[in-house]
Amino acid sequence: YILYRNPYYAVTQYYGVGTSDAQIVNQTFNVHNNSESVYEYLVTPSLVKTNDSSRGMPSTIKNITITDATNIPNGAFSNLKNIETITLASTGSNVLTTINSGAFYNLRLTSIQPTLVIPESVTTIGTFVTTLSDYEILTLPTTVTTVGDHAFENSDKLVTVTINAKEDGSTKLGAYMFKDCDLLATVTHNGPIVNIPKYSFYDCYALTSFNAENQIRILATTKTIGEYAFSFTPALVLDGTKTPQATSLMVPSTITSIGNNAFAYAIKLSDVTVSTTNLGVFMFKGCIGLKNYTLATATETIPIGC
Repeated sequence: YILYRNPYYAVTQYYGVGTSDAQIVNQTFNVHNNSESVYEYLVTPSLVKTNDSSRGMPSTIKNITITDATNIPNGAFSNLKNIETITLASTGSNVLTTINSGAFYNLRLTSIQPTLVIPESVTTIGTFVTTLSDYEILTLPTTVTTVGDHAFENSDKLVTVTINAKEDGSTKLGAYMFKDCDLLATVTHNGPIVNIPKYSFYDCYALTSFNAENQIRILATTKTIGEYAFSFTPALVLDGTKTPQATSLMVPSTITSIGNNAFAYAIKLSDVTVSTTNLGVFMFKGCIGLKNYTLATATETIPIGC
């Protein structure tokens, strides 16, 4: 066993030191202060490995399984470069409910088509959880009710996202949630997402499908869209073989508020249908590919720069 002290917040116990696998067991030492006495008591110098100075975890570890833990501490696995897979399991006497801020920040997964599976016991996901991490598929279960700001921002290998929202509309997504996810192509949310926060999908320029094939379709269960939520989405051509095809947009009449620049510079949009009369300032600014648009017949005012 090795007791591992996160350089900022947490102490966790590992099993399998010196092999290719590590397993978190009995996460007794969840959060401690940073006093030197606590550090010396829990982690003696003879147990600390120096291959990764920020972690005390051997560089040989490639696969991590987390079990019998109620939460994953802040920055627990950030900046690890050799991890192939990470498994979050809700087994043992405890169930995983919280993934704290930066837990998988800059985690460079090396396996083919890695999938980040969030267990159905998890209710809370912090900020900057997987920023810069290499995984392609993400599914959020219905148990997740709160997602922090920037949670998955700049996950530059992420392609497919499924959000299973709670039917009572209590699922709250964070601002900047998928900002700058350059390869994000498909987003589906099952259940109501009442608010699409600001900058949620900003600069996701490869987006091809949002609740509908080749279309950005805002569902009738959504009430508000934050500023810059879909700016530059879809926008640029990535290369000669992958051209974003989300060329149409549908905004339902249920929308009560649209933030500034919500769809600005989404240059691939050519056909837009807006059934709400609540339009946003600079809503379609810079949408140079726009050819056809349909507004609600009751529309009385078109905001500046719309």
